[in-house]
Amino acid sequence: MTNLVMKAFWSNTIAFVAASIFSYFANAIFTFKPNKKSTRQFSIVMGVYLLRWFISSSLTSLFDSIFVNVFNFDYSSFKYLELLAPLLASALLIPIAYFALDWVFRKTDKEKNNITL
Repeated sequence: MTNLVMKAFWSNTIAFVAASIFSYFANAIFTFKPNKKSTRQFSIVMGVYLLRWFISSSLTSLFDSIFVNVFNFDYSSFKYLELLAPLLASALLIPIAYFALDWVFRKTDKEKNNITL
């Protein structure tokens, strides 16, 4: 890989990890408010974020392919159409991710022997 591609990869990776850690604590403090925070809970939530990222990327690629190959979208003529696939993927995943995180926080909050963070 070229140096520029590697820099972009590491920049995106660091940004994803930082955003995920911030999101965990923001959700734990402001949204789901569990009584206990544990390393297990943190690990499962990070897994949910990673799975969401993978599904989001896959759905975005799928929608993009459908828009270009089926509907013949011309991204070069209409740049704003490039936003349609990621917006549609996010619109589908945001509610699913909310319910997944709600379940994880409720389930891990009830567990005994939590190691608190």
